[in-house]
Amino acid sequence: MTNPVNLNEVANNGKTLKKFVGVTIANYAKVALSLHQAACMTFFHSAQYGDCDALNMFYRGLRVNDQTALRVWVGNNATFLADDNTVKPWIKWTKETGFAVIKGLEDKRKNLFLVDAIEEGKTTLITLPAFYEKDVKDKDAITLEALIAMLGKAAKRVNDQATKEGLTLPVGVSNLVRTIERETNVEIAALKRVSDKVDAHTVINLIEENKEQFADKAAAVAE
Repeated sequence: MTNPVNLNEVANNGKTLKKFVGVTIANYAKVALSLHQAACMTFFHSAQYGDCDALNMFYRGLRVNDQTALRVWVGNNATFLADDNTVKPWIKWTKETGFAVIKGLEDKRKNLFLVDAIEEGKTTLITLPAFYEKDVKDKDAITLEALIAMLGKAAKRVNDQATKEGLTLPVGVSNLVRTIERETNVEIAALKRVSDKVDAHTVINLIEENKEQFADKAAAVAE
């Protein structure tokens, strides 16, 4: 291993620092391409063989924000037009089991995609925008937090409207509304804590796992 260089020394040397940044950007671009390729290949395998193990493995290795972006990307591309002219998915995702193809829809997913080859009537996945380019905050991206928040707001509107109109909700309905408001607030807070914790742990783990590579990189650009 190359003798490590003090990162502080690199940070104080403008010329060396620019070299370090150049190497970092080049590596970043390579990683970004690999992420897109992995998404395309694992999606293809899921569609072609009905096996989502590799897709789930890839998903679990991503940061929380990228996980959300991947779910949106998969959801947008794993659809078909049903006989009633509605768009339906051939894949599903749950927090407990991850991605799984929906049984009985083989003809809606199999032999319809290619990774990087081109063939008429099939979707070439590598030509699609990368999943990480998706703005997960835009109107098309629905996260679990957003869905829970929508439910909580709906319950609050029911309660507020009943009060405004001077209506008395049945006891069962009133209890249900209050429970929904309370539980959605609890769940949103819990999800935020988990998200923050995962993000922090991800950064710490990356630093720990790659500290030798960081030192090597600093040494390389300092030469």
